[in-house]
Amino acid sequence: MIDWWRRAWKQRREPAFGSGGDFSVLFVCTANVCRSPMAEALLRHRLRERGLAGQVAVDSCGTRVSPLRQRPDPRAGQVLRERGIESPLRRSRALREVDFSVADIILCMDRDNLEQARALCPGAAQERLGLVMEQAPGVSLAEVPDPYYGNLEGFRRVADLLDPAIVGLLDRIERWLREMA
Repeated sequence: MIDWWRRAWKQRREPAFGSGGDFSVLFVCTANVCRSPMAEALLRHRLRERGLAGQVAVDSCGTRVSPLRQRPDPRAGQVLRERGIESPLRRSRALREVDFSVADIILCMDRDNLEQARALCPGAAQERLGLVMEQAPGVSLAEVPDPYYGNLEGFRRVADLLDPAIVGLLDRIERWLREMA
């Protein structure tokens, strides 16, 4: 697994997503309407549970976002509400070049998203890129499948897959924040 924490902090150039925080996480999927907004909401929820909401900035984006800038898929919102989690209300946005200088860690949902992010990413920031499932201890699945063309059960499966990755990521962020204090 890639260990970004200390190097990422030293390379920061801009504040995290304009919302403050000691650390910033960007989730990337294809259209920014299913997987990455779910990951964003799950991490925000866990951060609030652990009292770290003000210390970590979280955002999400997509590699192929519609010019219409859609809202998150209603099925994603339903699954999040079933778990007592607020769904993001913002519209989808595309991965931008500036994201690579703002985000401390950029976690993609699948290898295709990772390849597209790498193609846009300047060389110095390449080590900040990874797959979100690399953060899930003991889980051998590398990618989060896109549930868009499926049913509600596909969205539930995505949430089930993302949950251990989010917990693993948050555990690492907490350790990093303690070390940097």
